[in-house]
Amino acid sequence: MALGGYRARRVVDGTGGPVSEHGVVLFDGDRVVAVVAAGDVPRNAEVEDLGDVTLLPGLVDAHVHMIWDGAEEQPELIRRAESVPKGAVRAVRHAAQTLACGTTTVRDTGCPGGVAQALRDAIDEGLVPGPRMRVAGASIVMTGGHCWGMGVEVDSPFDARRAARQQFKEGADFVKILATGGVYGLRHDEPWAPQLTVEEMKAAADEAKKAGRYAAIHAEGEEGIQNAIEAGADTIEHCNQLTPASAKLMADRGIFMVPTLAWFFNVAEATPSAAFHEDYIRKGRIMAESSTRSIALAKEVGVRIAAGTDTGAPLVPHSSLRRELEILVRLGLTPMEALVAGTRVAAEAMRMDRLVGTLEPGKYADLVAVGGDPTRDIRALYDLRLVVKGGVVVHRPAPTR
Repeated sequence: MALGGYRARRVVDGTGGPVSEHGVVLFDGDRVVAVVAAGDVPRNAEVEDLGDVTLLPGLVDAHVHMIWDGAEEQPELIRRAESVPKGAVRAVRHAAQTLACGTTTVRDTGCPGGVAQALRDAIDEGLVPGPRMRVAGASIVMTGGHCWGMGVEVDSPFDARRAARQQFKEGADFVKILATGGVYGLRHDEPWAPQLTVEEMKAAADEAKKAGRYAAIHAEGEEGIQNAIEAGADTIEHCNQLTPASAKLMADRGIFMVPTLAWFFNVAEATPSAAFHEDYIRKGRIMAESSTRSIALAKEVGVRIAAGTDTGAPLVPHSSLRRELEILVRLGLTPMEALVAGTRVAAEAMRMDRLVGTLEPGKYADLVAVGGDPTRDIRALYDLRLVVKGGVVVHRPAPTR
């Protein structure tokens, strides 16, 4: 296959290094060969000049739910009311929407019925368009706990161990465990309330490590975050009420924080309606305020922040990673730090950094082109010009007049 490439006014390779001015991303088939200066392009390369745009790696979202539709009208109630095959059809549509917005890799952190596994495999086989996926299958939750309808309910370490083994048997890439309640739950479900015990979570996390996999633990409140650390979390989802002690432990142990700010801030800024209960907004505002402090603390002590959105949850449509990066900048990250959180660090959290996340030789030729310079103004990501996955153009918006 002929050597191909794209030339751009700016190239951001995702490593956090300096922007390459008038750079060219070269690829052979589906893999990156090099990022070179315009004057160093081999004569046999077929290079398209994209003009005054910025090229960067395909975006990576470390926390999505492909089976939910992101609408205000209760995605979980919709999921429960319809068949698994119909839910799979929805997920196929969501995958295509995600890819068209420049997110070329995602981690699905909870989906029952084998839908996420089937979608991942169908995308890999080229049956349907979508991002590269890593999936957890059904989450492991306490009986009646947060998102119980999406998970396997357990009441002992024995149950939790068996549940983890079952998810791996069904093709999961990692295990998702819930340490606390959450915003998206009424009555007794409070985000700061602990749920599964350390012993229960550790049993599931140990199974993941035995299998060469890892554990992602949902923990919003202070006690739950500490429990997740003790249980052996590799990534902590949400991590709203982070304390200095917990932050230091996370930094020391290399535990990633996946803050899902798009979810909390969209809820906090919402208006109550018949479809969206005011109790969600109450809890969302508390958690958004807590996240503001936690992001500052995580950055201060060196916790690695991986961008993730909770896409699919109410008010978080399948186009939200750009919104996530925008909020990270609002809370104190530089635009470059936010871009790295949504490329290299997210790929590292998913253990996919040998394949995606940066424009480096040997990695998949997944890239996006945007108008303007997102290292100066992160909102430039909304001016999407091109999406490439594995060296193939998968979306090219029509020029605006």
